[in-house]
Amino acid sequence: MIWQDSVVTEPLACSLTGTDVPERLQAWRLVVATAKAVQRERPDQLRLALPADAAAAAVALCEAELLCCPFFRFTLELQAGGVSLIIAVPAEGAPLLDELVR
Repeated sequence: MIWQDSVVTEPLACSLTGTDVPERLQAWRLVVATAKAVQRERPDQLRLALPADAAAAAVALCEAELLCCPFFRFTLELQAGGVSLIIAVPAEGAPLLDELVR
């Protein structure tokens, strides 16, 4: 996968099937529910301010997500008292971020 000016060379496609999709969305919504704050910094980016004890679960979920949706980009910033998880997608994938916080 190569990002160039917010364009990814891989298709915006998820390899999850059947009940895996709603289960994954539910897992994301649980992580989002633990967030102290959720900011939509840009249409193609979310920032979640998570408590420190939620970091391991968030990292595991990011790893799982990259297996089925390699066009996602995740950045974890460590801070006193917690972590920020930045979730980014190519511009055309912005509606997917809406699903995570719905």
